[in-house]
Amino acid sequence: MAINGTFGRLFKWLKLAIAVRKQDIIYRAALRKKAVEHREKCILQKEERAEAKEKSIQEARDQFNTDHAADYEAFEKHLEELKRKEEDEYGSEDEDSQKEEVEPPTKPEYDPKEVEEKFDEDNPEIEIPEEVPVEVDQDWDIDETEQQQLID
Repeated sequence: MAINGTFGRLFKWLKLAIAVRKQDIIYRAALRKKAVEHREKCILQKEERAEAKEKSIQEARDQFNTDHAADYEAFEKHLEELKRKEEDEYGSEDEDSQKEEVEPPTKPEYDPKEVEEKFDEDNPEIEIPEEVPVEVDQDWDIDETEQQQLID
């Protein structure tokens, strides 16, 4: 006894449609997982970049301080000399007039903007993708462990 051929073709088509739908669900879940992992990786890279930037700025500041140690020392000596002159009540004006007018040393100032700009040129800002929305497929009742096994 044979079943109607039309029903056989319809059954075959339905099985194929269900199989394709299951593959689509697994494919989209895999894409979502990959997007979430990529977003987490970008967040981690951005944090590492921020730490590296702070470290670079601190190293440049330390280098600046060591390079200009003599300037700092000269500035401090100049301040001490000015303070000593102010405290000296009996300082004569003759001594001041005999000294040549020398431009007082200035305190070197560190500007981190240049280092930041160079760091930003060498290491471009990392853009974090938007958060991946959670998709719920209600046409296939599958738990997360089974879905994870199919994705892997």
